[in-house]
Amino acid sequence: MGTAVKMKRQRSVHTQLDMFIAEPRGGYHGLFIELKKNRDAVYSKRDGSYLQNKHIKDQLATIEILQEKGYEAVFGCGFDECQNIVDNYMAISI
Repeated sequence: MGTAVKMKRQRSVHTQLDMFIAEPRGGYHGLFIELKKNRDAVYSKRDGSYLQNKHIKDQLATIEILQEKGYEAVFGCGFDECQNIVDNYMAISI
C-alpha cells in the first residue's frame, strides 16, 4: 500500500506543461511548451481542431491561462516543430 501511495504522488499532472524556458523575450515572461510526439496527439485528423478529451482540454486551458499572464505557451508536436518554436522564441529581441 505504501508503494501505491508513493506512485500516485509521482504521477504527472495534466496542467503542468513539459518544458519551460525562463528567458524573457519580446514582452513575454518566458516560454512554456507541452511536448507531444506528433500532431495526432493534439489535433483532429478530420478538421484540425483540438481533440476533445479531458487531457488535451486541461492542457489547453493551462496554455490559455499562461498566455493571458504574459507567457508564450504552445503545444509542440515532434522534435522539428519544438526546435523551431525554441529557435523562433530565442530569436525575438529582448
